[in-house]
Amino acid sequence: MEDKYKVSKSALELRKTIENAIQYHEITHHDYELMMEIAYEDGILDSQERALLEELEKMIESNHIKIVHNKDCKDSCIYKK
Repeated sequence: MEDKYKVSKSALELRKTIENAIQYHEITHHDYELMMEIAYEDGILDSQERALLEELEKMIESNHIKIVHNKDCKDSCIYKK
């Protein structure tokens, strides 16, 4: 497989966290920050990560995923489950 088709470890981890957000329909601000850290952990925002973040933004804008205050989820909604 050529490198241009290789999916980065951070893209796979980001996808998993976004799938969790989709499942629970909510994230905290802390969750959102963690997703950004995952995307940029290798210092490069690759095309897969960019596409995942764009989809996340669309789901937030359409209220499919809501950003909630930490009161109900402590620090994280998607990492507690």
